[in-house]
Amino acid sequence: MKAIFVAVALLVASAVAVDVYDQFIDWTIEYGKVYNNAQEHVSRYNAFKSNYALVRHLNRQGKGVFTLNKFADLTQEEFAAKYLRAIPIGQMSRHNTATYTRFVGYPEKKNWVDDGGVTKVKDQANCGSCWAFSATGCMEGAWFVAHKKLPLISEQQLVDCEQDCMTFPGTTQQVCDEGCNGGLMPNAFTYAIRVGMVSEDDYPYKGVDQTCKLDKSQIKYHFTKWSFIDDNEDAMVAGLNTNGPLSVGVDATYWSFYHSGIYSNSCSSTRMNHGVLLVGYGEESGTKYWIIKNSWDSTWGEKGFIRLARGSNKCGVNNFVCTIVA
Repeated sequence: MKAIFVAVALLVASAVAVDVYDQFIDWTIEYGKVYNNAQEHVSRYNAFKSNYALVRHLNRQGKGVFTLNKFADLTQEEFAAKYLRAIPIGQMSRHNTATYTRFVGYPEKKNWVDDGGVTKVKDQANCGSCWAFSATGCMEGAWFVAHKKLPLISEQQLVDCEQDCMTFPGTTQQVCDEGCNGGLMPNAFTYAIRVGMVSEDDYPYKGVDQTCKLDKSQIKYHFTKWSFIDDNEDAMVAGLNTNGPLSVGVDATYWSFYHSGIYSNSCSSTRMNHGVLLVGYGEESGTKYWIIKNSWDSTWGEKGFIRLARGSNKCGVNNFVCTIVA
């Protein structure tokens, strides 16, 4: 009898393996994946198989909807190396902070996308430039608030030309922006205030580090100051309504396969590794959420956006919030 159970278990496991491999082949066709040799094919299938199990586990928890997307043939380590960069904000003292107090009159929901203050979802590609996309999104929104026109501002200008450094108050530690190797939004803001920004049409995104090709005659977007927003949700709501979309740092370690719903799954409230754009907030069936624009193209998440549970500093979204004024 025991032998029969073992045989049945082996048959079931074999059937599952065949089903996963069939899905892998379908996935490679859908995403146009072609591998160089059999060894790479096997390696990518093994990563896909692990992610298949991960997505099933995440969906069983009911804290968002997850799916195998364009990242499905990357290991979690490969994904982190390509798309995430540590933000050492835990060591930063508060400085240059704009304080907002919530008062009656702010709406119960807000979405700058609906108001016309957010540009199309973009794709950082294989470049650790999330900080630049977060920064330009904030600049675009600030320009919209000030001038009622929505520009498309160049991320590549920041990647190629901006190498500002921030010294953490009370320490000697500096973090300098390094193009595809990561950066901080406040450094980008400091540069934008000092130099000015050009349009994406004049300096298009390439997704690689290049020599700076800035033509100063094309600069058309100027900014006056930047500041942190207090690390509490009332201040963030007030900042959103007053200044427009906000740059925030988050822990996106487990965001790779997010598809839809309100994300309330695992993430750290003290570790941050990704810069994104906070564009709004709302509530669904009694659960409050933030609306966040990402830079992994519009096929990821809810057409490039994620709804993140609000009320508990989920993924550290309250920790590092900043804004710029046009």
